[in-house]
Amino acid sequence: MSPTYRSKRYHTLYHFNYLISLITGIFDNLALKTNAYLRISFPDLRKVSLSNKSGREFLREIRDKNTEIRNHIHSCVDFIRLIYSFRELVIHREGLSKTGFEYYGEDARWKANFIKISEEMKKNIKYCGDGKSEYDPFSKWGVYQSNTELFLDPYHFSIQAVTMLAEFVDKYLELFSYPSFIETQKQKDDDFTRTLKFFEKYHLGF
Repeated sequence: MSPTYRSKRYHTLYHFNYLISLITGIFDNLALKTNAYLRISFPDLRKVSLSNKSGREFLREIRDKNTEIRNHIHSCVDFIRLIYSFRELVIHREGLSKTGFEYYGEDARWKANFIKISEEMKKNIKYCGDGKSEYDPFSKWGVYQSNTELFLDPYHFSIQAVTMLAEFVDKYLELFSYPSFIETQKQKDDDFTRTLKFFEKYHLGF
């Protein structure tokens, strides 16, 4: 394996870890904003979370105050659970296991920077709407199985995760009486809007 390919593997993992941290940071900030917006004033901020695991009592308080917000959180429960399960590995435990995977077949030859995942993670990704890809050897969310081992392509996973995150946050903020950022932004004609539309159409050219 060339030094350049090894370098790409490590850079891929670094950016993936950073993405997971950013997404969970957004979830945590939404929880804090909900705590203030609904005037819950939950006494233990460590339990102010959108995660069923650590925020169970806080989520009950949200349901008592605003069932629409609670139902919206529940609609993405599998996505939220998945992202927090990645964070536990990234921040609190042994870290994600990375591997460079190379496939040589009669009709195809390719290589990818994969992350090893568990069966539970694969199930949660499937619950998020994953399915077979029409052209790629892995699923729409980047899941690939080789014998008994499960792998994840960070790029394809990130595209799907960020798309789902944007829709989740946009709807969440609407429930706080904010106008839709995505729809409002699309009405403008500036560099950011053009980049947004280009990304939606071409996924940065990939």
